[in-house]
Amino acid sequence: NMNGNVAAIKNQIVKKVSNYIFLKNLCFAVTANGSHVFAAGFEDCTFMQYNVSQGKMEADFRAHSDIVSCIAIDEDANKNRMVLVTGSYDRSIIVWKGQMEKKRHTRSLSASYNALQLQLELHESYRREQLDAAVNCVDISMEKGVIVVGTKNGDLIMYHSSKGDVLWSTSVRDLYAVYNIAICRVSKTFGTVLVYCCDYDQQPTKLYLFGDSGELLNECVVADNDRYHEVVFSKSGNNVSCGGLNKCIVIYKLPSFQIAIELSDANDIIRSLTTDKDDQYILCGLNNGNVLLYSFPESAQKDASKNRKALYGTTGK
Repeated sequence: NMNGNVAAIKNQIVKKVSNYIFLKNLCFAVTANGSHVFAAGFEDCTFMQYNVSQGKMEADFRAHSDIVSCIAIDEDANKNRMVLVTGSYDRSIIVWKGQMEKKRHTRSLSASYNALQLQLELHESYRREQLDAAVNCVDISMEKGVIVVGTKNGDLIMYHSSKGDVLWSTSVRDLYAVYNIAICRVSKTFGTVLVYCCDYDQQPTKLYLFGDSGELLNECVVADNDRYHEVVFSKSGNNVSCGGLNKCIVIYKLPSFQIAIELSDANDIIRSLTTDKDDQYILCGLNNGNVLLYSFPESAQKDASKNRKALYGTTGK
């Protein structure tokens, strides 16, 4: 029963997503092979595990006391291991570990059907509670061994992904305002952290870039008062792609935040962005259900791993 954290398995998803969740795209995560989907943001404070190949919900996790506001996942494909992080408005994060196993499944004794099914079980590894405020966003890099967490009060925390120790923490605020951290992303190349702050009112939105030791490298005010729904690092770590209310994908060069290119072909609000594993394409999901596919600029595909110190002023781990 997965340590008592899983409720009865249901065959249909009948849950209601909370109206308090604005960036609903942060409440979904998919395994690299596409076999399982994790979803959160529900009013009943659970998150669920959905088996794509079987077309059913496998598990319903009840571990947080308030709405699960965000999910992030990363995997070690060579060892079939994965780590999932959930953040909640109850001011906590929980780190889960899982392992993908192949299970031979026979539909019936009389049938000739015999196939391999991918089985995934999650187990709670550790939790960190009583943070300063509700958790808005999380991200993880198994390669770098880090987890980043952003809160509504502007606190940014980096944890050791295995041990749960705090590696560093900082606050995104000034003398006059506290900035709501809406999205945080960690670069799997450099270990640097990108933070997007937005209060969803008339205040300017901002992007911040922090080094792998927590030092502030640069910041910028988002042009045209756009409200981003997603920000994603390129694989090289040299660029970040952003999209949202202004129906435009903006690609920034890092660490300067100089705009490299703007893609304005979308005919509706941009809800999600992702890149393929080789960083050759950008996939863009729109509010009206349309999907746009772009080829990624060649400058963002270059491997910068040999130039980490020159580019960011920090040394890769």
